[in-house]
Amino acid sequence: MLTDNHFYTIKFYEGGGSFVVENTLERIESEYASVFQKKIKVEKPLERLERGLISVFVAAMLLRTKAFRNNLENTFREIEDFIKKFENLSEKEKEDLASMPRPSRSGPAITGEEFKKIAKDVSSFHSLSIVDMLREVSNIIYKMKWGFLLSDRKEDYFITSDNPCVLINIPAIKKYGINAIGSSPGLCQDEVELSLPLSSQISLLAGWKLKQEVYSPVPSRIIDQINIRVMMYAKEKAIAKSNEKLLEVFSKLKKP
Repeated sequence: MLTDNHFYTIKFYEGGGSFVVENTLERIESEYASVFQKKIKVEKPLERLERGLISVFVAAMLLRTKAFRNNLENTFREIEDFIKKFENLSEKEKEDLASMPRPSRSGPAITGEEFKKIAKDVSSFHSLSIVDMLREVSNIIYKMKWGFLLSDRKEDYFITSDNPCVLINIPAIKKYGINAIGSSPGLCQDEVELSLPLSSQISLLAGWKLKQEVYSPVPSRIIDQINIRVMMYAKEKAIAKSNEKLLEVFSKLKKP
């Protein structure tokens, strides 16, 4: 995996050392690797427990990336900006804002001071979030319909990147445009698809509207689509067996 030193280290505010989430992620990867070798690589059906293990691995891949952390950091920055603007309001403006109807609260709230403390170390918050969110996210992925896309041609293979688990809603992008609020993908959206290359010859595709759950050889155009998604959402690195393959995918990505 593409990781940085101490990327998953949680620093405690009151001292007492740190907790490395990487130990948890290493165990998840080890269990996934076993299932991949024994079942997926040889195209055998998965038992329920094995499907659960793969679901946890995919959830970790979705949550653990720099891209996810960067999104968290951007959200914290936006909230911090709002807090600063609120603090500069007049007392009358604050009272007017406080009197506005607010949505019902479904979970615990934090104070402004608690938020500022978390915002000082978003990396630790991200590491904690991975552990907290794994169960919920993996359960959703478990319930989706899965397909394993296969390439049996040496020249057609799946690339990967530093952000290989892609969640995308193509109909929403066509309707609202890429990077628009309306096209932001969510795991429970009817049209959403999740893809994750598992090797150069196998990629997982999950969604709610897949017709069947099988190991299926796919044509070059499908492999191209998955590779273009990987290239689109890569943050710093895309990886393939050759530079020529990366250039080929990149050229297809640039086409309208």
